[in-house]
Amino acid sequence: MDLKENERIDYIFDQKMPIIQSEEVFSFSLDAVILAYYTRISSRAKVVVDLCAGNGAVATFLTRKTKAKIYEIEIQEQLAEMAQRTAILNQAEDQINILNIDLKDSLKYLKHDSVDVICCNPPYFKVTPSSQQNPNQTLAIARHEIKTNLDEIVHVSMQLLKSGGRAFFIHRPERLTDILAVFDQYNLGINRLKFIHSFKDANSKMVFIEAIKGKSSEGIKVEPPLYIFEKEDVYTNEMSQIIHG
Repeated sequence: MDLKENERIDYIFDQKMPIIQSEEVFSFSLDAVILAYYTRISSRAKVVVDLCAGNGAVATFLTRKTKAKIYEIEIQEQLAEMAQRTAILNQAEDQINILNIDLKDSLKYLKHDSVDVICCNPPYFKVTPSSQQNPNQTLAIARHEIKTNLDEIVHVSMQLLKSGGRAFFIHRPERLTDILAVFDQYNLGINRLKFIHSFKDANSKMVFIEAIKGKSSEGIKVEPPLYIFEKEDVYTNEMSQIIHG
């Protein structure tokens, strides 16, 4: 496949899965890999939705664990187009459908209460007067709540999911108070948390979240943490297993 200027192809899972990347607009990172790895999809699932899909990395990874129809929802046209070419590159264009839309318009394309699984690697940072946003607008939108926010994403997830459907998010621990409140507001009961650390002696840098529509958040299971590095530039055994599939 011909690449555009400043694009490249990166591989993951032992060089078996190519993803079209560009540092000028977006490159997936370990948070996308971790999200896809810990997302659980039942063999009975028919529809999976990846919100804030970026260049399609998470959805592409999920094709390894499900035959369900996967919809990627991405507001930025350039990223959605990259995701489309990545799907073709992985011969997954019949399974993956990219919707280049604002996620609040999702119900115009997908039925209410029709989705089995939602996953999302959302913009992490609130927009405040003191926010230091990337001057590259594409990267700023991917990282800051410019085009959407946590409340809107969780609200849309609640509308799309079937009763008992599952939502999987990865986010920042410093937003956990907001996360718990918003998920509870929209009747998505958090049942699993996993904190992710760069090193064993480092503070958590990410948190993985699983929630179920219609389930109480009482009795949240906090799983053992994931440590990414054993030492500088050396992955832990668990992280190495995640990266190599």
